[in-house]
Amino acid sequence: WHRSNYHWYLKREFRYEGRRVERIKFSAENPYELRVLLQGLEWREYEVQWDPSSTMSFQEKCTACVVDGCSLNVTDFEKAIIPPPMYAKSISTEFPINDLAFCYDEARLGSFLISMSSGDLVFLSYDAGTTKYEQTKVLWGDLKGF
Repeated sequence: WHRSNYHWYLKREFRYEGRRVERIKFSAENPYELRVLLQGLEWREYEVQWDPSSTMSFQEKCTACVVDGCSLNVTDFEKAIIPPPMYAKSISTEFPINDLAFCYDEARLGSFLISMSSGDLVFLSYDAGTTKYEQTKVLWGDLKGF
């Protein structure tokens, strides 16, 4: 979770399907390192850092995105200058968003590839004519061995 402008944003969700979490703690040496002990003595370590918001710029077009759990809040600065926590459009997803990548191809400008906490990869395709986003899953679930 991250707090900014009197609003709490969910930034990352870890899922352990069918496994019980035995213990969670941050490292005493590195405050950004999260350690998780799962049932069966499986140990995970994460480096937890993020950008509160990201901006993508391409020529005169500029889009700002803020991840908030199952919502991707988007503002196209060419059309409106709205600072977070406000936004021009919110896109709802099935699971919380963990990561987001901007598409820099001019034909797909405004589109995103997002990684969900479920392990799914979803392509959000932007149609400039209708200003709508279409969600297409490109990879489902468990990424082990990928």
